[in-house]
Amino acid sequence: MDATSIEIGRLITKAVQDARDARQPVLIAQATEFGTLKFNAGYLTALNDVLRWLEEINLEDQKGSPFGRAA
Repeated sequence: MDATSIEIGRLITKAVQDARDARQPVLIAQATEFGTLKFNAGYLTALNDVLRWLEEINLEDQKGSPFGRAA
């Protein structure tokens, strides 16, 4: 994986982690009815899925690029 791909991966990972961390308390606090709770749970699941996929891509790269571990 080239340096640009690694940096893009790091930026995407950080952005998703930041979005998840910032919105998780708000999403849970806004869950006043089942439909809202279901939507919020799905949103958080989607963010976690993206992070998992990025890590899987990182692990498949035999060069060991570290973008799955955003600082």
